[in-house]
Amino acid sequence: MLWSGPILADMSSVSRRHFGIICPYAPGHVLPMIEVARELRDRGNRVTFYIFGDPGPGIEAAGFQVRQLADEMTPPDTQVKFGQAAGASSGTDVLRTHAKYTAVISEAILRNAPQLVQDDQVEALLIDQVTLAGSTVADLTGIPYITICNALMIDPDPSLPPYFLSKRIDFSEAAEADNAAAWQFLDDCYEPVVASLNTFRVPADLAPFEKFSDGWSPLLQITQEVRGLEPRTHLPEHLEYVGPLLKRAGDDTDFPWGLLDGRPLAYVSMGTMQNRAADRYRTIAEGCAGTGLQLVITTGRGLDPAELGDLPGDPVVVPFAPQTQLLERCELAITSGGLNGVMEALHHGKPMLVTPIAWEQPGIAARVEFSGAGRMIATDELTADAVREAVVDLLTNPNYREAAAKVAAEIDQSPGARGLAELVEQALSGEAISA
Repeated sequence: MLWSGPILADMSSVSRRHFGIICPYAPGHVLPMIEVARELRDRGNRVTFYIFGDPGPGIEAAGFQVRQLADEMTPPDTQVKFGQAAGASSGTDVLRTHAKYTAVISEAILRNAPQLVQDDQVEALLIDQVTLAGSTVADLTGIPYITICNALMIDPDPSLPPYFLSKRIDFSEAAEADNAAAWQFLDDCYEPVVASLNTFRVPADLAPFEKFSDGWSPLLQITQEVRGLEPRTHLPEHLEYVGPLLKRAGDDTDFPWGLLDGRPLAYVSMGTMQNRAADRYRTIAEGCAGTGLQLVITTGRGLDPAELGDLPGDPVVVPFAPQTQLLERCELAITSGGLNGVMEALHHGKPMLVTPIAWEQPGIAARVEFSGAGRMIATDELTADAVREAVVDLLTNPNYREAAAKVAAEIDQSPGARGLAELVEQALSGEAISA
């Protein structure tokens, strides 16, 4: 449900706790959790992060302690090696690569996190849904935990294709049968992870997991989606929607504003993790040439803008850009489909072309298209002609902008990190969740 309960103004009756946060070190997971941690701290709580890998300076810069979950057997750069291996994989091989490394990392987390959270006297855990070892840490220590979906919810639902497939949403019986088979394939891929978790669960007399999705919190699950973007017919029990967790008030990233020549803008971003495909940017630029748009392309850390050379349509190409200011000015966004970027574009009511690369991006792309706020082009369908047709459609059909505005209105009414903190404290106190 979409949480709409009151925000407590008087915090005197709320019990102060020490919260532990377990999440991946990737920016799309850490940054929303930092916003949550700030809100909990503002409410008088203490928060400590437990991270495998190099978390970067952001957590400590925000004033929170970070505990490292890597060790000599599984050093922090294991995560980097995984990224390199995943980048060299394609299709469903990416899932198997992810499962292989997740099994190894899960064992490191379970070797180290239980003792650390007990030594730190953590009283409640907030666990990112994709940190599959997190719930076993909670079970081993007896600490209550809540599942936070910073990315797309990955709960199995046979009415939808799994998140990794670039398939349009179809509620026919034939599609549901295909979806069920695909979800089973996903479970098969992650059997090594389940086996790793059970090597810690069984000796502790904990019920063994049968599949990777057995570890979601029985107390509360929170997503930063909004209901209008989620077409599920089988909703998880104890699910609450709070909308985007990140606060975007603009930033001071340098940008060559003088290069904007007055044409309508399209903002192009392939995210922070899987953004090394130069051919993808070239295809998008070629497809947008002649549409009257000027592109602003951000390449992130994975690609030097100089590697792209001269692109059709004279786009502005930079490593990073002030995303909020550009989204305010642009006519549409072109994105790979990371949830934080999609939610920010929708917050500004911008129609989108989503060209998913990996992970849960195909599932997010399908939801954007299903909501009516954009179009999806799968990787194997990504051509300049397909981009041009989709972009012209997005620019000339007012239905996309109207649908995006509808989602934007829902986002405007969502409580974000503040509402999440309220929900967490209600759930841990045994109160009924306000609805």
